Amino acid sequence: MEPFISTIELPLKFLFSYIKYEGESYLHRQFVRADEIDFNYIPERDVIYVQKILPRNDTRGELLDEDTNTREYELSFPEFVQEAFEEQLKITKGLIYQKSKSNGDDQDLKLYIHILLNCLDFQISIDKTPELNFRPELNRFISKVLTYVYNKFERDHSKTPEIQRVKRYYKTRTDSNCTGFKLKPPPRNAPLKDIIDRLYKNEFITKSKNSDSLNQFFNGEMPKHRIDWNKELHELKYFIDVIIEGKILLNKPGQQWKNMQNIFTCQGEELKRGWYKKHNKLKSPEKRLAIEEIASMLSPHI
Repeated sequence: MEPFISTIELPLKFLFSYIKYEGESYLHRQFVRADEIDFNYIPERDVIYVQKILPRNDTRGELLDEDTNTREYELSFPEFVQEAFEEQLKITKGLIYQKSKSNGDDQDLKLYIHILLNCLDFQISIDKTPELNFRPELNRFISKVLTYVYNKFERDHSKTPEIQRVKRYYKTRTDSNCTGFKLKPPPRNAPLKDIIDRLYKNEFITKSKNSDSLNQFFNGEMPKHRIDWNKELHELKYFIDVIIEGKILLNKPGQQWKNMQNIFTCQGEELKRGWYKKHNKLKSPEKRLAIEEIASMLSPHI
């Protein structure tokens, strides 16, 4: 059975498959498919030309048939993904509706709980994966499904423990950039995994430290375990400065030094209060260049 096709028994199967089985690659294979008459893929530009009947208010591209508003237009892969998520959202909501029609009251409650808990698990998984393209589309999909089932089932099944769990998670999730060091979303000049490997290889970070802490730091979260910087404090200060000034972060942190003592140690030692004031001049061109190369890898890909 096709893993990316949702069913009446598994209305969230597409979302589950996307998260677990490299859904972006799956959608790109769909994007470049050559067996569709109305799609013409241009590999040099990674776009397709589409001939399609569009809603009357959609005036993209060239009008081919005024009666039906058939148009030929160019579609990029990100636009294709957005359309795919919109279509899958309609399918999922339709399947939930169909399943509910044949359910009794108890079965509706089970369906409601099932959707709530699955959406919560999917959201937690997405939030823990900083290196993830099309995060807004995934977040919107989950949000729309949760809104749909809440409006449909909550009146008859109010205040279930599961909806309270969902609400608590989203309430605590709102400050998802508490340190201010959340990277702009991909694509960037290198995958985050490669950047972390480079930090280890060049001995900026102690190898024994778990990469989860670096992932959390670059996702704007307070790491559960402090990151041990293995170079001099001048280099750590320069590293932080370059990240802040290099248009790498989603938003500039308001107080960039406020949390550093809880985020980093240096060669196993805790950072002293005001350490950055005394270590603000990195004179070595070689050391500056090595840090700037890491920053370049972190930069968004234009």
